[in-house]
Amino acid sequence: MLINQIYTVESTGLAHDGPLGEKLADPRFILVEDRAYFKIKRIDQFVSNGQSFVIRMKENIEIVRPHSLKRLARESSPVTKDMTCLLGTPQSRSARRHRVVFFKDNQGREIRVVTDLMNVSAETIADMYKARWKIETFFRWIKQNLNVPVLFGTTENAVYNQLFAALIAYVLLKYLLSHFNGFGLAINFPLTGLRSWP
Repeated sequence: MLINQIYTVESTGLAHDGPLGEKLADPRFILVEDRAYFKIKRIDQFVSNGQSFVIRMKENIEIVRPHSLKRLARESSPVTKDMTCLLGTPQSRSARRHRVVFFKDNQGREIRVVTDLMNVSAETIADMYKARWKIETFFRWIKQNLNVPVLFGTTENAVYNQLFAALIAYVLLKYLLSHFNGFGLAINFPLTGLRSWP
């Protein structure tokens, strides 16, 4: 039986994520990445290599010669624009036209993502990026509520043990707080994060 290998890149967090993101390229998958991974030369190279991607654009990237794509507008769609264009300034411009999708996030802020996916709806592309953001939100929730700013070990077993121990302690404290708060006990423990966990 042949098992497909999926690559991971471990780091201590001291190196910038951008160059590490290039090592994750694998044409079998769609890369969904944040602004730190955006470079015009990189996305042109991804297209040449057949690597599909959805990457959030930096705010200062110029859009040149936009061409709106025809699409069926959905009611309550977060998508505001869907186009192909060249990206960048004359000194650093993309060699190819790329698809750019504009959409609103849950707070009403405009997000711009660039992609090579032409046979996928703009709403699906927006959903791909939002799914990536849910992962970031979950990691932030873990750091803020489980008090796990540093992992004690780097093996899979060590990471799971530390996270599960912190999660069990959190749930037990939340349970105790909800059941014994009515008995006049003065428990002042900030356990509000569980409501915001997706």
